[in-house]
Amino acid sequence: NLLVIGDTHDPVSDDDLWLLKLNSQCDTVWTKTYPAPLRDIGLKVKELPDSSFICVGYRHPPANTNACDILITKFNPQGNKTSEYLFGNQFQEIGNNIIQTGTHDFVVLGNRYDNIAWQDDIWLFSFREDNTSVGGQFPNALSFALHDNFPNPFNPSTAIRYQLSRRSYVRLNVYGMLGNDVSVLVNEVQEAGFKEIGFDATGLPSGVYFYRLIADGRTITKKMLLLK
Repeated sequence: NLLVIGDTHDPVSDDDLWLLKLNSQCDTVWTKTYPAPLRDIGLKVKELPDSSFICVGYRHPPANTNACDILITKFNPQGNKTSEYLFGNQFQEIGNNIIQTGTHDFVVLGNRYDNIAWQDDIWLFSFREDNTSVGGQFPNALSFALHDNFPNPFNPSTAIRYQLSRRSYVRLNVYGMLGNDVSVLVNEVQEAGFKEIGFDATGLPSGVYFYRLIADGRTITKKMLLLK
């Protein structure tokens, strides 16, 4: 069998991870596209002893931002996504290769580019499927997090991104300087993973607003600026 990893490119929307499986005669067994809210690029895919697959590459945030995170994705033998993990910081981190060293253990080779210091480093770290990393350079496993909205300042809309470490009830709301509720963006149970939702401030006056994420017994609040 032959596996081909890549991405589909749409000049209007974001790129999506793409996987193709061929048999020994190079006939297509199946092909899969994995839509995501951001640009997902696959650079290396490997078949594991249990006939599942693991892919490494990177996830690129919205246009005009310089950061990206190493993206590791697992698939079952039929090509259905079973799990994904993000590792990164505030720089450009790209995963180029992945090697299995144990039943649930892997070593990832990539590079990290600091566009402020103009420095490009090799990044090598070990990774365990229980969503942890062991050693290497400050990898940050997918966990509970609320990211800065983009763009900020904004007019009239912006995107809010957050991460859930496990399935949980999620409430994401926007409120004003006086604590008055402006909008409830999310109020439901969600699965673990990376999320993104838009906030449209049409009809609201310029000023500072806050967005608050409550999930899994934890709360994070950030502020954003609407300029009209």
